[in-house]
Amino acid sequence: MRTGLRYRVMSYGPLGMAVLAAANVTESLEVLGAFQALTFSLMHYSVELENGEAIALVANDDDAPDDLIEFQQERALGSVTVFLNDLQPPRFPLARIESSLKRPRNWESCEDILGAQVEFGAEQTRWVFRPGAGNLLLPMASPLLEQTYTDLCSKLVQAGTDQDEFVRKVTDRLVRSGRGFPSAIEVADQIGVSERTLHRKLKAQGTSFKELIEGIRRNRATELLNKSTLPIERIAEMLGYAETASFSRAFKRWEGCSPLKFRQRE
Repeated sequence: MRTGLRYRVMSYGPLGMAVLAAANVTESLEVLGAFQALTFSLMHYSVELENGEAIALVANDDDAPDDLIEFQQERALGSVTVFLNDLQPPRFPLARIESSLKRPRNWESCEDILGAQVEFGAEQTRWVFRPGAGNLLLPMASPLLEQTYTDLCSKLVQAGTDQDEFVRKVTDRLVRSGRGFPSAIEVADQIGVSERTLHRKLKAQGTSFKELIEGIRRNRATELLNKSTLPIERIAEMLGYAETASFSRAFKRWEGCSPLKFRQRE
């Protein structure tokens, strides 16, 4: 459960941005449901609606391996609660949390930590909202940004089905980065190989760590320039460039023109 508390919305990269840019809580959870392949969970999440408004988020563990169900359920207590809190900071208006885990009522002082009543032994795991919570507006709501990042999420999901499994694992770590990118040694450690093995396996697939980052940066850059009004300096920062000039040089190498001319042309 405490591990789950470390999962903030921004740790989901483009998916987190798409969720935060949605108009309201109901829409944000529908975005989450549409791109669950980009989450960290083996469980399936669905939104429970009443008259078109979200009244609960439901977790289903039918597809999770038996030996991981307990871990997934415990982690979800923390991760989903923090996820909801990030939608409506500092605390999402939860009526209660219902968990299918068999635990004593005061297990790990979870109610104090999560800030909500927890009922264990339920038929299914649900985060039940207070009336009206589904219609609450999000602080970062932006139709342009939502469209930009949902399009990017669609491309990432599609790309994941076309890649070699090892390349997909590396790409997955890179696309989840909200700002900047982890180093090769960090990614290698995350997927359980040495840095040397990481570079060797990528080379065998006709690519490299640098090329994967370049591809992700290029896709994000063109999407943001096309569909948002963010300043170029801000886009450069979001892509992990220390200087706007460095981003402009890279973009000109990719597209043959500066970011400003590309935006004007599009």
